[in-house]
Amino acid sequence: MTDTAARTRRERRPLPDAALFADLFAAGAPSPPEQPRRRSRRAQSLVEFALLAPVLALILAISADFGRALTAYIAISGAAREGATFGADSLTNSTNTSGISAAVLADTPTIWGVAPVVSSTTGTDSYGYRYVQVTVNYTFTPLLQVPPIPSSVAMSRVVRMRVIN
Repeated sequence: MTDTAARTRRERRPLPDAALFADLFAAGAPSPPEQPRRRSRRAQSLVEFALLAPVLALILAISADFGRALTAYIAISGAAREGATFGADSLTNSTNTSGISAAVLADTPTIWGVAPVVSSTTGTDSYGYRYVQVTVNYTFTPLLQVPPIPSSVAMSRVVRMRVIN
């Protein structure tokens, strides 16, 4: 398209009549929205964000604490399994409580800075086989101390394995 054709096309468009608009506004038609309305929308968004930000931060903190608690439970589960595996290795190891405790603490020396508590027992099941039972206890303390969340959660994991003769 040539430059002359483009100019002619633009010139053919009818221009609005200024007198028509003057009559419209004089008849009481609403004026177009002005700049202050745009500012009020931005202020409304800022107020909404200010109201929701603490709630979102609380949800994020609770989620992080839940993840920490789940990690602690997985750690004590693995530690109890390691202790039971050590005790189930032989009859001598099944009664070696310090060796079982050392195996547990070698797997998980601390969880979030606190060492778990280990206890073990031996016995005979209903079929006459000897077993070793290892219990690992841990008290989880959440970072966020809010009333619906308890100040500490006691976790315990018990693993029982048959002793190999």
